[in-house]
Amino acid sequence: MITGANWKIYKKSCSEVIDFIKVLKNNLKEYRTDLIEVYILPDPVSLKSMIDTLGSFNISYGTQDIFWKESGPYTGEISPMILKDIGCRFVFIGHSERKNLFGETDAVINKKVLVCYKNGLLPILLVGETMEERNKVKTKEVLKRQLSIGLKDIPGPFLSKMALVYEPVWAIGQKHSASIDIIDNSHRLIRNIISNLHNSKIARTVRILYGGSVNIENGREIIRVPDVDGLAITRGSLDPSNFIKFIKMTEIEAIFRYKQSLKGEKK
Repeated sequence: MITGANWKIYKKSCSEVIDFIKVLKNNLKEYRTDLIEVYILPDPVSLKSMIDTLGSFNISYGTQDIFWKESGPYTGEISPMILKDIGCRFVFIGHSERKNLFGETDAVINKKVLVCYKNGLLPILLVGETMEERNKVKTKEVLKRQLSIGLKDIPGPFLSKMALVYEPVWAIGQKHSASIDIIDNSHRLIRNIISNLHNSKIARTVRILYGGSVNIENGREIIRVPDVDGLAITRGSLDPSNFIKFIKMTEIEAIFRYKQSLKGEKK
């Protein structure tokens, strides 16, 4: 399982990021790193400060965007080579804000996923429908398009290493997340789409997170949905004590699933 934070640009200084990491390290003594992975995606300017403060602490990190070329005359973009050099593991790709504010298309998103694959970075690909699309019963069509184009030319085994996030656009920044039924149905739908694109074995191993107005209260219920493999958190992750709670609730569910799998093996 995998749970993590996309801070967008809510952190206003490098010192704020450093203070967060110090509190996190002091209060998160240990967790089952064999069962769950935790990531933080700060803004690119404070990334180095976060890395230096983390040291050898077992938290993965990365960025909220990437460019699809390794180098060249691309003012303002982020090179995958630089990210790889400083030890980044994950990259958020396909967030609805990138689509709405900066005009990213599914084809552009695919280029970014591909450059991660070629350079040993793990994309976290976001998919999700708008309220208009849901009302028109187009959720399946939208998710199928986003996944088939976004993952074009990506081999199945790599899907087991990266992650997907179901984040319905209409649930971002709201008081409530999507309902448990919608989350359950949408995650199973995504897994079925992956199965059709590749096979059922690959689909079972793909980690699918839920994002969209996740908080401490609803997170405990969401993480127990069978096809939810973690949480993608923004505002709820800005306080280190809250973030630790998200890590621990993911750990509890991961331990439960691990024990269940052992029971299955004994039958």
